[in-house]
Amino acid sequence: MLINDPKTGDAALIDSGGNLAVASRSTPLLWDKLHAGAAFYVSTGLNCLFGGNSTGTVAGTYVASEYVVAELYNNSLSDLMVVGAEASLGKPHTLSPYTPFIDSTHDIEIRINQWLYQGQLLGTVGNNGIVSNLNRTSTEELEARLNGNKAMRWATTATAVATPGSSDPGYICGFRMSYLNRPKLLLPVEQPLIIGRGQSWVVSMHPMQNSAPTNMTFNVRASVIKL
Repeated sequence: MLINDPKTGDAALIDSGGNLAVASRSTPLLWDKLHAGAAFYVSTGLNCLFGGNSTGTVAGTYVASEYVVAELYNNSLSDLMVVGAEASLGKPHTLSPYTPFIDSTHDIEIRINQWLYQGQLLGTVGNNGIVSNLNRTSTEELEARLNGNKAMRWATTATAVATPGSSDPGYICGFRMSYLNRPKLLLPVEQPLIIGRGQSWVVSMHPMQNSAPTNMTFNVRASVIKL
């Protein structure tokens, strides 16, 4: 019996011990899906997060509220895998004038939490984010929401949506970050996130507290694979 490569007609190699010698080649799933036109790039774009309090005016009053600022809703017919998820923050600043702010008495940080939510929180508020296929050979991307909005959405505190509690089902993790360590991975290295059909990946931020800057830019981005 002969074993041949059907593409080249080459015979398989049998060594002196009668063993079949084989070699394999593997590629990351993201590369494979990009080649197939089924991997996407999603981003909120660079947006401004109000700090200090819920109205985004004068800082200094503690506010316990936490706001949904990014959401990827899976209304496709397949599961989605999120890889390489990152968040970044710009330097705290004031708007009048646009002045970077250095606070020697406060460690200006943002608290970030993540959920897998059954449904969508930003269905009627917020703004369209970036949903794009970087493959260039494919125009496929996630379907728009039923109300015409893109799958990836973002919101500031002006269109705030309360998040679930940290003890609720679907809560993934929380951590703190500042502009000094941007961009920061939202998930552990090589730990993807699976979003089931009808679920949302929700990223929330808690605004700056008890400090003078009123604003801070933010961005959330990731690669998404249709499984």
